[in-house]
Amino acid sequence: MNRDKILKRFDQIMVFSMCALIYFLPISTALIESWIGVAVFVLFIKRLFVFNFDLKDVASGQGGVPLSQRGKLFLKIFQPKPNFLNKSLGIYIFINFIVLFFSQYPAVSVKAFICKLIQGWGVYFVFLECMDTPKRLKAFLITFFASVLLVTVNGLVQYFNGRGFTRGFLLMAGRVSSSFKHSNDFAAYLIVTTLLLFNIVKEGAKSMKARMSCFLLFLLSMICLGLTYSRGAWLGFFTALLFVACYQKKKWYLPLAICIIFLMVFAPMMMKSRDVFFVQDNVEQSKLEGNTPIVWGDKVRNILKGLGGSGRNKFWQEAMTVIRVSPVWGTGLNTYSLTAPQYGKDWSSYYVHNCYLQMIAEIGLVGLGGFLWVIISLYGMSFKFLDRIKSKFGRSVIVGSLTGLLAFLIHGAFDTNFYAIQLTTLMWLIMGLIVACQKIYLKESD
Repeated sequence: MNRDKILKRFDQIMVFSMCALIYFLPISTALIESWIGVAVFVLFIKRLFVFNFDLKDVASGQGGVPLSQRGKLFLKIFQPKPNFLNKSLGIYIFINFIVLFFSQYPAVSVKAFICKLIQGWGVYFVFLECMDTPKRLKAFLITFFASVLLVTVNGLVQYFNGRGFTRGFLLMAGRVSSSFKHSNDFAAYLIVTTLLLFNIVKEGAKSMKARMSCFLLFLLSMICLGLTYSRGAWLGFFTALLFVACYQKKKWYLPLAICIIFLMVFAPMMMKSRDVFFVQDNVEQSKLEGNTPIVWGDKVRNILKGLGGSGRNKFWQEAMTVIRVSPVWGTGLNTYSLTAPQYGKDWSSYYVHNCYLQMIAEIGLVGLGGFLWVIISLYGMSFKFLDRIKSKFGRSVIVGSLTGLLAFLIHGAFDTNFYAIQLTTLMWLIMGLIVACQKIYLKESD
């Protein structure tokens, strides 16, 4: 077997691993870790094989290879595949490495650096390595949507039957969680899938069969999103839809109509099930207040209170207490639950339920700046390249992934998206999908 065939086999195993990863992502955290391990290991073996092969070529040409030259060749072979996020991601990872020296719990931070940050970057790295053709990309998306079908049907079964058939989770407080531990986590997953499917239905699906299949899956995904009654996810969903309406002006009315219909259907159900409005925690209290005039300032305060509902106001205040201690470098990666109780009695939560505040608390304003640079680079370069892509399917996947990620990031301001293994893995995969899709379809367009 020649070199090209061996490399192709390595790539095929990595593609299978990425497909297995996205399929089992909403079902099992153990399988997530397993498939990431397989994918990264195969990538390492592949690069090692290339290094050994190239080293023999160099040696045969000059009789021997100095150690310094071997080192340069090794670094060249093992460097990430070229893409426009390499610089910003490299700086973000370097900032996290520097923060390790300021951590109050160095061992905890080192473990989180390797097992969370580097692992997530590894997923992104592997995805770009193997997803380099339209065929492989479509295989990944088909597997992704098959998984979405499974968990949305499971969610509906859970809603009507009281228990899902995947993992057997019970319906809690009338809110659908499907195979996730909490309905807010399921909602974070669904806002990505719903918006991706919406954009494919709108302009990416070529055949009527594909369009109808994606449309039905979009409806299932949106219904389950409604039944999670997750206000932070809804806000992200609406904001992303309005972004689509502004970006694609010809069909601006479609996203707006979806927002209105969604609220008309699910807002009354949420009031009945959770006893909350979209921007206020208690329905009965709001009814009492409705008998007396409410000035504009009170309305604004109610909205702000609603955004920090379900105890989040207190969580955020606690986070600010920690941030004041070390605002620049933070207290250390993954140390919030250990350091926060030191600064107050009866600490209410191990998570801030605002990923950005928790990020500042753990890796400081410098770390948050590094992360935001990655996100700004992703969106800035993506919209720069988007007009050059001729494939409607490619454009729809990129726009759908960008809007889904936008909703995910907005929801992250009200929940723990960056700190749940299922959701942070999803974020790295979607970032990989956005960049890989551009590389594939820009090559076709040139």
